[in-house]
Amino acid sequence: KLIALLLAVFSIKFKMRICYFSIYDLTHPRNNIIIHGLEENNINPIKCIADGKTPFKQIKALLKLFWNRNRFDILYVGILNQAMMPFIKLITKKPIISDPYISVYDSLVFDRKRYSKNSLIAKIIFWLDKYATQKADKIALGTEDDIRYFMKLFNVKRDKFFQSTFAWINNSLLSRSSAASLP
Repeated sequence: KLIALLLAVFSIKFKMRICYFSIYDLTHPRNNIIIHGLEENNINPIKCIADGKTPFKQIKALLKLFWNRNRFDILYVGILNQAMMPFIKLITKKPIISDPYISVYDSLVFDRKRYSKNSLIAKIIFWLDKYATQKADKIALGTEDDIRYFMKLFNVKRDKFFQSTFAWINNSLLSRSSAASLP
């Protein structure tokens, strides 16, 4: 919610319009938190969001970004969109705030061990992670450890990053009767 508040203050103070891009739909908690945080601060971002994970829907989100490229001042690229950054950079030269959440390379090569670190696919994934990190103007990560890891892995300076912890309560899911039954 902090990042949404910062974006809202920045948007109000400088009269800037925000576009939110993501290949994950609005049901993803991280997307939901940022969008609701912006809207709660009276900022209605242009939403270029895929409503599913199929390549067709991802292309549709990129096309929506293309059609809206002259209607925003700042682009917020949501969670795990590293593979989209080369296309995004072809569409817009406007400032980009990226929210990678994790390194896809680290996750697929070291955590899940789906690819050998010397494989061609691992090298492509690493390049996409690095490209996305280097081309973003600012990068939101959850912890200082995450920031240090990205700095070292992708050779990026500290001033590009900011720490952001996302939290939001969906009040519509709470009711007086459920709250009354709590001990």
